[in-house]
Amino acid sequence: NTLAEFFTMQRYFQMDTLQELGISHFDAWANQFALAEPGLEMTPDGSGFRMNTRFRKFVNVPELMQIWLQVADVFIIKAGSGIERPDLFNNKPVKVLSDGGQALLEYVSELAARAEKVRSRMVQPDEDNMLCITSDGRKAALDMSLVVPASPGSPMAKIDALADVVEEIFKTTAPIKGTQIIFCDLATPKAKS
Repeated sequence: NTLAEFFTMQRYFQMDTLQELGISHFDAWANQFALAEPGLEMTPDGSGFRMNTRFRKFVNVPELMQIWLQVADVFIIKAGSGIERPDLFNNKPVKVLSDGGQALLEYVSELAARAEKVRSRMVQPDEDNMLCITSDGRKAALDMSLVVPASPGSPMAKIDALADVVEEIFKTTAPIKGTQIIFCDLATPKAKS
């Protein structure tokens, strides 16, 4: 979980303790238990890279855990405990990589132009904003048809590539009743309102 989520849980369960220690505000807590470091990351519009300082890791973990374990019941699975974890297919997570193609590259340029308009305040926030641009970029990275309506029945290359790999693993692991977990939170069915 993120550093902020950890802090939120501590505030919920341990506000008195945090106040006693003088770390009940996020900045004080983060100065004690988090390390902010600069790192290279892609710009929100996808047009390039920039240096950005973010919290990158926990520090003083033994002290943090000493406080947290006052309210948390943590169970760590140890070797020889009798609890078995399933093996990963080929002993590693399966990643399906797919080329974005020329259409995606062109769309990223459009996103960069939109972002420049937002930064220079040439559009109103209710017309376009960085959240919309970032969301459109994520959708386009999954499949261009999510942002540029395609003709009916056009192939979804990345989804099709994933489906091929899922089918292969399914067939390979069928004798042992293999299970797959696939994460995708974009373009998924939503409940009707």
